[in-house]
This record gives sequence, C-alpha cells and structure tokens, in this order.
Amino acid sequence: MNLGTLKQKLRRRIKRRDRQLAKFRKTGKAGHARAARMHVKAIRKLRKLIEQAELTPMISPKGVEFIAEFEGLPNGGRPYNDPVGYATVGYGHLIAYRPVLEADHGDIWVPGQKTPGKLTHAEAKKLLRQDLARKYEPAVRALFAVNGPLVNTFNQHLYDALVSFAYNLGTGSLVGAPGFETMGRAIQSGKPKKIADAMTLYVYGGTQRLPGLVRRRNAEARLVRTGNYSTEFP
Repeated sequence: MNLGTLKQKLRRRIKRRDRQLAKFRKTGKAGHARAARMHVKAIRKLRKLIEQAELTPMISPKGVEFIAEFEGLPNGGRPYNDPVGYATVGYGHLIAYRPVLEADHGDIWVPGQKTPGKLTHAEAKKLLRQDLARKYEPAVRALFAVNGPLVNTFNQHLYDALVSFAYNLGTGSLVGAPGFETMGRAIQSGKPKKIADAMTLYVYGGTQRLPGLVRRRNAEARLVRTGNYSTEFP
C-alpha cells in the first residue's frame, strides 16, 4: 500500500468518524459512539503508517564511521586491487571490474578532490556516503517501509547495522539470497534479536572462518542489540 492510498484511507476514516459523532450527538445512541471509537483507533494506526512511510531514514555519522573503521583505507587512499582483483579505492568503492590501470592513478572520484588519484580520509568518507545512498540504503530503507518486515521496529542503530551488513555482503543478504536464508528469515520475523543472532553466522570466506569477519559481525550484532557503535570486540 503506497503513501497516496494510505492518505485516501485516512480521509475516508475521518469522514466516517465525524458522521458517527454527529449521529451520536443527535441521537445519543451508544452504538454510534462505539463506531466512532472504532474509527479513531483505525485513524491512529493509519497516521502511524503514514508517518513511517514519509520517513526517509539515512545512515548516521556514527554509522559511516563504523563502516569506515572496518573497511579501512588501504594504500594511503590510492587505488588498489581488492581480494578478487578489482580496481577499488577509498573505503571499498569499486572503480571497475578489472585490475587497477595507470589511468586510475590520476582520476577524480569526488568533487573538490585535492589530489588526483588519491583520497583523503574525509574525501573517502564522502565517497562512501555516496555509495551507501545510491545502492545500499535504498535496500535497507525498503525493509522499514509501510509493507516492509521491519515497519514497526525502526531505530537508528538497527538501520546503521543493516547498512554495514549489506555493504559488506551485498543487498541480497537482506532478502534471503542463496547462502543468506537464515538472515532473510530473521528479517522477515521483524525481531531485532533474531537479526542480531543471524548476523554472527556470516563469518566465512569460502570454508575459512575469518577473524576480521568475526569481529565485524559481532560488532554489528552488538550494535543491533545495544546501540553501541564501538568497533572493538574480543
């Protein structure tokens, strides 16, 4: 149900409530009062859904710092090849599905970049925010939309943790893509505790349990449970 439909339903409910109130004032019959109260409850629910639909959550500055800390800034802000050999720069920004070329060392990725081919920490975070806003946040935001599984559970630290998870593992991880069925079911349950528990399962690179992923998943799960943005975890 989209925002326009919700607002139409709200207007109809308000009219029905007003009609019942007018009848009650005229006749004094309790049935009209009960009907008015029923419409009042529906109006409150619709207003809550509309408020949620109009909300456009964004990752917080602490959320950006959280992701940046785990991603790191390899090669001093210059282009590098990621673990599968793709040209990358900053906090995980994909340049192209190919190795780094000489031309990449003179490129510009953000407006006002001081040095061609090299990002400062601030510039890299700006590029990270752009990547999150373009690809990853829409997928997370959809979970909190009117018909999304997390519509009644929004809080900033849950949102930020899911953005971090999706940035690391891809947006398919949020919808139960192959290999992420447990996370998909946890999100569909609408229960943050189940989401946090599921996060800690995704710590393997192939068949190898990776300490860096263990630390990140534990920190993301703790962020969901407590709102603690620390990236330190035993």
